[in-house]
Amino acid sequence: MIRVVVVGATGYTGAELTRLILGHPELTLAGLVGHSTAGEPVASVMPALAGIVDDRVEPFDAAAIAEKADAVFCGLPHGASAEKVAALRDAGLVVLDLSADFRLRSAETYREWYGEHPATDRLKEAVYGLPELHREAIRSADLIAVGNAYFEAVERNTGKDYYPFTDDCLRYENGVIVVGPPGTIGMRGQPVQGCKEQLETSLIGAVTSIRDRRFVAVDRERGIVFAFAFFDHRPINWTWQLGELFKIENNQIRRIEAIFIRGPYGICSGWSTYQQCRSEEPQDVR
Repeated sequence: MIRVVVVGATGYTGAELTRLILGHPELTLAGLVGHSTAGEPVASVMPALAGIVDDRVEPFDAAAIAEKADAVFCGLPHGASAEKVAALRDAGLVVLDLSADFRLRSAETYREWYGEHPATDRLKEAVYGLPELHREAIRSADLIAVGNAYFEAVERNTGKDYYPFTDDCLRYENGVIVVGPPGTIGMRGQPVQGCKEQLETSLIGAVTSIRDRRFVAVDRERGIVFAFAFFDHRPINWTWQLGELFKIENNQIRRIEAIFIRGPYGICSGWSTYQQCRSEEPQDVR
């Protein structure tokens, strides 16, 4: 069994991680770490764990964590995670970070979106955690920056997230240009927004969930990725089933060609189990 600790356990991400760890056949929960809730009984902070986890929420102490854990999941927000991850790595631990702090390998790019990075020396050793792209690297990496940047950006869009697009990014939907670089004219003869601009201004809160994310083809040499997913739109009560073809250059999306059909809200595909249908985790089905 792999002993794991969750840092930031009492937030939404940490609580979901804890639930998944408790149900995993190869993981054992060695501790839950929080900040403002440190010292409180887990059951009082996370009532769903009453009778399951009888410990108290622990304060952050990298050395103490290293004595009882093999790996650490870090569920802290962007910007708050980097220093904790660096301390855990210094203590010799394997770290899986769910923030954006180690998704980008460039300190300059990170600064553009999030401000100064407090652990730039760790950026180069991080592996972007998409198994369909970096399976071999993930197997040998000590630090795994968990990412699924495009779908995450669309689903949890705040207008200020990381949007991995080139400046000349172009998007087609069912054969029609819907976003593109400056000067691009759309179907109605009017200029369209850019790929990044669309997420920064027009799609905030539009997509409530992106499920059953299936990466069915990846061509590393040509920088092409093909994926299926279900986009739920709760405000308008329907779901889009999308196939998206991405052209990727230098870790940024340059072109997207999407085909999609509308279906009843919450629809599942015919090829998935119910658990896969409801899951927001990426699936490599090549």
